[in-house]
Amino acid sequence: MQIAPIALLVGMCLLALGFWLRAPILATLLGSLSFGATAIASLPAVGGATLLLFVPVAGLLVATVAVRRSFRSDLAKVFTLGWPPTIVALLLVYGVGSAFIMPRLYAGETTVFIPSSGAIIETTLMPVSGNINQAAYLTLGILTYFALATLLVRDARFAAIRAAFFLFAALNAALGTIDVLGKASGAGDLLQPFRTAGYSMLVEVQVEGFWRIVGAYSEASTFGAATLITLAFTFSYWQNTGWRPALLLSCVLLLLLLLSTSTTGYAGLAALAACLVVSRVWGFAFGRLQRRDFLVLSVVVVLSTTVIGVLLFSERSLEPVEKLIDTTILQKSTSDSADERFYWNRKSWQAFVDTGGLGVGLGSSRASSSIFAVISQLGVIVAILIALLMVDLARGPDGGRPQPEHSELAALCRSLRVTGFAAVIPAAISGGSADPGILFFIILAALLVGRKHLATEARIGRHDAAVTYGLGSRGLRTV
Repeated sequence: MQIAPIALLVGMCLLALGFWLRAPILATLLGSLSFGATAIASLPAVGGATLLLFVPVAGLLVATVAVRRSFRSDLAKVFTLGWPPTIVALLLVYGVGSAFIMPRLYAGETTVFIPSSGAIIETTLMPVSGNINQAAYLTLGILTYFALATLLVRDARFAAIRAAFFLFAALNAALGTIDVLGKASGAGDLLQPFRTAGYSMLVEVQVEGFWRIVGAYSEASTFGAATLITLAFTFSYWQNTGWRPALLLSCVLLLLLLLSTSTTGYAGLAALAACLVVSRVWGFAFGRLQRRDFLVLSVVVVLSTTVIGVLLFSERSLEPVEKLIDTTILQKSTSDSADERFYWNRKSWQAFVDTGGLGVGLGSSRASSSIFAVISQLGVIVAILIALLMVDLARGPDGGRPQPEHSELAALCRSLRVTGFAAVIPAAISGGSADPGILFFIILAALLVGRKHLATEARIGRHDAAVTYGLGSRGLRTV
């Protein structure tokens, strides 16, 4: 094992920020996700895999929660909050079991795509190092889910969750801005020392004269996905609370996403924008529009009018932007890369059929969409489990309209819902793994306990109101 000193330095700085935010481990964990190409160590014994920075931090969170005296009782309470914890536990058992059983059970009966020597090759199904790697990451994500849920059940530290997500967003924006300034000024890749992971780095690439923005990730698509996720959180939080720093951060993230030249980011942004339009139309139909909704509409109208005016003044003024859109979106679907990725997905579907719907095992293959990755690796059983988790993600805060003193938690829950879907969209577009990812499990855990907390406070509030107005069993109560 070889340790990367720069990763240790980053971890120490994140921990210091975490203490300042009064959320040392949670803030460090979320903040480390913005360093997507920073590995703290390499593991030659496991196929040359690298240990990303967030892994030891997540392990620290799990360990600190597990050694608590109240861990068992708190974990038992988590399973009383609803059915999602049971679904997540089943996902862990089947996912890890499939990684070791399916490649041996169906060895040689179908073909899969696996990474080898920096390339993706087609070969017959067999056990590979990816089975161990992906099983380990899935296990860590699910253990983090239970650790965080247990922590929140005990301490209700939702302020730490909010601070951690804003740190993630702020760091992603800062690192993206550094990358933009470095490339625009001719200084090159200023973040190169942080790229210690052992996979290919597509960082100094241009598309139609525009630099691809990658932040502290390995390529523009992963940066675009992270920026979309953080933008969804900050913008939704501003919509629900009106907190101006969240709006400012959203503007920076939106600009970086537009500059990233990421097809995944653009497609994800279009999907989220469509959902936003539908929700606002729905709100207008029921008279639920707020002043902030009209502000967004006004900005869209002004920007659209400006673009039309520029085009009327000079048709060629936006030609570079038109070429960028044509290259990253319109021509992308007809490129050789698109044909190759479509072939991956077609073969993934064939692997699903060849295994009778049970899958080839977690980490046994590579797809070009998490949807095909799930069904080809984990089969119909896990596809149903993940669909149930998506249903849980779509649920709104329990307890109806929250009391004013709990509006902050309700806003956080709504923002996390949007962020959860924003995390799923890029993976469905271009993700190659069946693992939903640690961020998805963190969001699910926070929502699970947050909704229950709101529902409990709502029941207490209704009871207090009934007693206050003489409707309780103990008579009139002084307030």
